[in-house]
Amino acid sequence: MTAAANRPDMSSCEQYRPWRDPIEAFQGLIDENYAMLMHDGSHDRARVYAFPEEIFEGDGHTHFKSAIKRFRDPKKAGELAGLFGYELAGVFEDVPVPAQVPEQAPKQALNQEWPQIALARYPAWAEFDRAANTMCVRGVNESAVARLLAALSIPTRQRAQSEPVNVEWVPQWTQQQYLRACRTARDYVHAGDVFQVNLSQAFRVDLDREDTPFSVFERLTQSSPAPHAAYFRIDANRVVLTNSPERFLSVREGHVEARPIKGTR
Repeated sequence: MTAAANRPDMSSCEQYRPWRDPIEAFQGLIDENYAMLMHDGSHDRARVYAFPEEIFEGDGHTHFKSAIKRFRDPKKAGELAGLFGYELAGVFEDVPVPAQVPEQAPKQALNQEWPQIALARYPAWAEFDRAANTMCVRGVNESAVARLLAALSIPTRQRAQSEPVNVEWVPQWTQQQYLRACRTARDYVHAGDVFQVNLSQAFRVDLDREDTPFSVFERLTQSSPAPHAAYFRIDANRVVLTNSPERFLSVREGHVEARPIKGTR
């Protein structure tokens, strides 16, 4: 899950350019660690973060408190962006953890190298607005703005429309494991422990040698556009692609709004 915290009062420099397709503009940043593209699915509005001046990764309550303390420092300017993993829920809620995982239980599909917290402070960021025909790069100083603007202005060749590659999607659970999990979820509902279970599992796929995570993201936003899409590269081995119609939280002028989809009307 991706998250961004806005610090508009901290921007002191800005430069405007004519609007450019954000996916095309991002081509010069796809190999940069901690580069992020937040995309509305229609190519109209987007945000780009790159070249962080401070990075924080960690797990658990202690690291969460440390991250909050570091990034609330009023002496440090910029915007925050990154991710909070689902497992971080254990920091706020008493989530039971089995003392021993049975051998027949579905194996863990997620790599333990993924942090629960991955945040960065960016001295410059870009905002794309097609309706206003602008690409605005804002930042805390001129050098940070100039660096990001240069990266977003690199001419790119018109890339041929890449066709989806026929790959094999391998489920991480067997059919028996999945059905067993379904029965367990049903039992929880019958017992009154929960009213709904969104059961899911992971799939593994090996990309073609000529394919890249960003190419997958491009095809995803083209074939199934959604208003909350994002590409976030932590490093070469950890890249998040998300393409969701569901907004988790929005914070505006002190008001918090939640608009989940599952289980709501």
